[in-house]
Amino acid sequence: MEYVYAALILHETGAEINESNLTAVLESAEADATTSRIKAVVAALEDVDLAATKAQTMATGGAAPAVREAVPDDGEAADSGSLDTLFEDSDEADGTDDAGEDTASDDETGA
Repeated sequence: MEYVYAALILHETGAEINESNLTAVLESAEADATTSRIKAVVAALEDVDLAATKAQTMATGGAAPAVREAVPDDGEAADSGSLDTLFEDSDEADGTDDAGEDTASDDETGA
């Protein structure tokens, strides 16, 4: 999420969302700045109008707007390019998070 937050900081300050600026924000926050993730975020946000998205989100009472997936001519659903796929935790399959905490439990006690 820190990559998205860094991009939003750049947007709010009027700075260009590019690899150099995103790296600088992440490094200033002492966050890990993985080059491949930075490139992916910049590419994913390249054609996104963050100002329009913010206005639409504010108009809907803070709920995120629905995103429709494009359907190419062959009728197959296209990859939406969602940022969610960039940050999937590979440990989720074994029931732990990055810190090794149990994520498979049904309640807050971890039981």
